[in-house]
Amino acid sequence: PRASPEEFAVIQEISTQIKERQNAFFDMEAYLPKKNGLYLNLVLGNVNVTLLSNQAKFAYKDEYEKFKLYLTIILLLGAITCRFILHYRVTDEVFNFLLVWYYCTLTIRESILISNGSRIKGWWVSHHYVSTFLSGVMLTW
Repeated sequence: PRASPEEFAVIQEISTQIKERQNAFFDMEAYLPKKNGLYLNLVLGNVNVTLLSNQAKFAYKDEYEKFKLYLTIILLLGAITCRFILHYRVTDEVFNFLLVWYYCTLTIRESILISNGSRIKGWWVSHHYVSTFLSGVMLTW
């Protein structure tokens, strides 16, 4: 039994409405709280880090980029200062502590961005975890 043209039109309309509802649910799901990853749970505990609006997400991403830029400049100046001007163990330790803090902060911020849908490459995040570990080794060596 074939559907009449009227029935076929109703079926098409229902199919269109189903697709629209699925898209609406997908959009709504982006704003629901998500479970934090292991790292965020260890560092922050069971805290909701979901940013509710796209404006808030872009603002957080912008702050992340500014943080990286400013600290990169500070770390570059610190490395030059430690290498050529101040030849003290204390300044080296302060610099290494700053590196550990920087990379720890980056990994936390990146985890928050990822939990909010950012597509940060895995190798980039892995590089910061390795850098955190190696900076910690340099600090304690």
